[in-house]
Amino acid sequence: MSPVCGIGALLDPAGTAPADCGRKMVEALRHRGPDGDGVHRAGPATLAHTRLAIIDVAGGDQPLHSEDGTVSAVVNGEIYNHMELRGELERRGHRFATRSDSEVVVHAYEEYGEDFVRRLNGIFAFALWDGHRRRLVAARDPFGVKPLYWWTDGRRVAMASEVGALLAAGLVEPRVDRTALDHYLACRFVPAPRTMFAGVSKLPAASLLIAPEDGPVLRSSYREGPGEPLDAPEHELERELTERFVDAVERQMMADVPYGAFLSGGVDSAGIVAAMAQRMQAPPATFTIGFPGHGAVLDERGYAAEAARAIGSDHHDTAMEQADFLGELERCVRRLEEPCGIPSAPALMQLSRFTAKSVKVVLSGQGADEPHGGYGRHQAAAALGAAGRLG
Repeated sequence: MSPVCGIGALLDPAGTAPADCGRKMVEALRHRGPDGDGVHRAGPATLAHTRLAIIDVAGGDQPLHSEDGTVSAVVNGEIYNHMELRGELERRGHRFATRSDSEVVVHAYEEYGEDFVRRLNGIFAFALWDGHRRRLVAARDPFGVKPLYWWTDGRRVAMASEVGALLAAGLVEPRVDRTALDHYLACRFVPAPRTMFAGVSKLPAASLLIAPEDGPVLRSSYREGPGEPLDAPEHELERELTERFVDAVERQMMADVPYGAFLSGGVDSAGIVAAMAQRMQAPPATFTIGFPGHGAVLDERGYAAEAARAIGSDHHDTAMEQADFLGELERCVRRLEEPCGIPSAPALMQLSRFTAKSVKVVLSGQGADEPHGGYGRHQAAAALGAAGRLG
């Protein structure tokens, strides 16, 4: 689970939107960033940000600006290779005002244009106003970890980390997209670019959006192909996968605040915690939630404790009683915005509150089955693909 900030942006060339749109976005996104906020207006553009301070806690407030103030950005996420990019940009004459990893977005855009997104290693969503070229630029990371929703009425363009910020700003009416509802009933989620809200779109993963002040919105993908298959003996591939996995986990441990991990006792989260232990001087802090009275199939606290002992983590657990569920479900509905076809969200919310008493950032094993083909449907798709090549 990555650090969370909230971003919002509005391009309003005719100036018809209420003047307090930016501030209303901030208030709607406050829960994502309790450590600070900012609203910046530059001509027809408004940028809004709420901050959860992880890097450069004292000095990384947003929006962030170029040296001459003509390029400004709000960023949600982390740029793991920011030190490498910072050094490269400083050698080219750029002057940084903060230690924030997010500031490289401003200077890299100045140096390389919108193609700079291909240079970023991280999880991010950002909105950027280019005062030179009079355009709003936004992008989302290659895996779509960070959310970004957008809307246009043909004259104005707005975007935010949550649909609720667009609603709060008075830009969007909460109407159901019936096609998206059909997609949800078929897939158990709403695939991009649709959302459950009519007129509001998700910016897909690895996508770039450019909204000129006086022209139509342009969308494109910057996703690159996977490259040639790796050809090496199995033991070498195993070793390389292990090294890349541990390196990836270490990159996500980039923080100036305490961090830990969710640990269920399963392979995914245990693998992450084991990798953390390899690259940390102190034992990683781990957190688990269980369900008393429901046996080991549902209550994984025993498995998690066993994994924690084997790895040597500083382990903590809590329990969700049956009476807690409905209250947590009500809280979840307000934060999920769209329905999600899995029942774990209420437990995850309670676990997050418990964990927040000890650390500010956690890593988790969510999403591990997709890249490693852990679900039966992924294995079936791979088998069908192989069969098709043979036939």
